[in-house]
This record gives sequence, C-alpha cells and structure tokens, in this order.
Amino acid sequence: MLSALAADRARVAELDAKISLLERQRAQVQARLDSYRYPVLTLPNEIITEIFVHFLPPYPHCISFHKLYGLIVLTQICHLWREIALRTPALWRAIGFYPLADHPALFDAWLGRARGFPISLIFDTDWIEDNRAAGSLKAIVPYLAQLEYFEVHWGSLSQLQAIEGPMPMLRHFELLLQEEDDPPTPVSFLEAPLLRRVLLNGAAVGNVILPWAQLTSLALDGVFLSECASILQQTFNLVHCELIFVGGDLDDEDAPDVTPVLTITGIDSLQ
Repeated sequence: MLSALAADRARVAELDAKISLLERQRAQVQARLDSYRYPVLTLPNEIITEIFVHFLPPYPHCISFHKLYGLIVLTQICHLWREIALRTPALWRAIGFYPLADHPALFDAWLGRARGFPISLIFDTDWIEDNRAAGSLKAIVPYLAQLEYFEVHWGSLSQLQAIEGPMPMLRHFELLLQEEDDPPTPVSFLEAPLLRRVLLNGAAVGNVILPWAQLTSLALDGVFLSECASILQQTFNLVHCELIFVGGDLDDEDAPDVTPVLTITGIDSLQ
C-alpha cells in the first residue's frame, strides 16, 4: 500500500514537471506570436489608405453592391483598418444605393463619412413603395450642397419634390421618371450653377425645369420631336446632343429651329 502511494506521488511530481516545462514552452511560443506583425500591418497608414481607395472604381463611378459589401468587410478586419476606412472620405463619396434605398438612416451614416467632399449618388426607387422612397430621398437633403453627380432611376415627381433646393456643386444629372397619369407640378432644379450634363427620359422631359442655357451636353431618351422644340431653343451652349425619338416624323412642322450640330438618333421616326 505504501509503495503504491509513493509511486503515485512520484508520478504526480513527474507530471508537474512536464506541465511546468510545457507552460514555459507555451509562454515562449506565445511571446514570439505576440511580437509578430503581419507585413500588411507594418505599412504606413497612407499606403493602406491608398490601397483601400484603389479597391473602388474611379470617381465618380458608384460602387457596386458586391464592392459595397467588401467595403463593409474592410471596417471589420481589425481596429486599425476600421479607423483608416472610416476617416477616409474618398471611400464613401460614390455610392449606388440600390440595396439601401429602403433604409433612410443608412444614408446619413454613409454620406456623413464623406465629410463635405463632393459626392456621386445613384438612387434607384424601382423596387420600393413610392412613399417610402420619398422618405429615403429626404435623407439626401442635408447633402444637396455636396452632390456633384446625381442619378435618379425610376423615381416619381412626388419623390423629387422632397429634394428641391440649391445644388451648388451639381455637374451631372440623370433623371429617369415613371410615367404618371396625373403628374403633379413640375419640379425645378434651377439653382445648379455648375450643371452642364443632363440625361432625361420621356417622362421627365416635360416635368422638370432646368437651367437649359448653361448645358453643354444633353441626352433625351424616348421623346417626341415636338417635346424637344422648346428645350432646344434654350440650349445655346450645347456641344453634344443626343435625341432618341419615339413616333413622330423628322419633317414634322413642329421640328425645332436650332443651330447647334446635333447627333440625332431616331427609333420609329427614322424607319
């Protein structure tokens, strides 16, 4: 009996010695791991910022949904990367809000990170209810002064009325409206002194008021020839004009009397 106890005590002492040795070895390995720095984390913050910016398409092209997800992932890798991403306005200034248009609160979170930089925004309302889309567009109002490139796809006039106001930096405006049986009063975007390029579809042509005289590029898609007359007579500074007609005839007596050289593409009217 005594010999068995002595053997067990000896065995415990032996195991304690092994445990102590393993703990020292573990501490040494952990110390090496703690001292190791991944090469990418040794880069200066300025280089990491430049890598992040090159992850995106060049401005003003808006980031796609898949890239949008990737941008979110960048903020979740580590604390350093999150801090760099959140304090880099260039990452947040060109967003296509296709999947986020139904969440107005996200506009403020994302666009707020642009920190006063000019922004490029594509807003697609085709898949959400009209009243909810109007609420989402209202979230853009605090950033109207930063809008430089702005596209609204398949919106309505009632939605646009939520964002009437000065847009002092707007240069490019693309507006595709839904057809409405009883459209409300036309929406005015006259307070845009830098606006030069405009694309409108047929539903938008007669329902928005723009500073036509200052435009240098104009594209009208799906319009009747007679609808263009009053607009083209005001566009004194056009360099490029693309008109895609539906119906009518180019010899129509209502054809506009304009002097610029036009690139005209017809659909039914040229057949």
